[in-house]
Amino acid sequence: MIVGTIVKQLAERFPVAIDFTRRIQTGETLASATVTAVLKASGADATTTVLEGAAGFAAGLVTRMLKVTAGNDGVDYVLAFQGVTAPGGHILEDELLLQVRETATG
Repeated sequence: MIVGTIVKQLAERFPVAIDFTRRIQTGETLASATVTAVLKASGADATTTVLEGAAGFAAGLVTRMLKVTAGNDGVDYVLAFQGVTAPGGHILEDELLLQVRETATG
């Protein structure tokens, strides 16, 4: 489920996060996390285009740095965040819509 939207310009690079804290049960922690990206229009994988580095996680927060290379202006991506808890192995998922829009300056 898409829970939010991020609009960014081509040159921007910044971390993005999903907070699973309220959904983690007492006594559990995040044991692993992944973040992937797909083109919204086709579902084709775009992880290496818009994300860099490995997903980080701590205290219920899953983060990953964003990057977008030239040529992707006007493209929408869906970022899928997944966290797995321990003990219990509960799988938590949320998505963000990433819209790349270059705005003219001047």
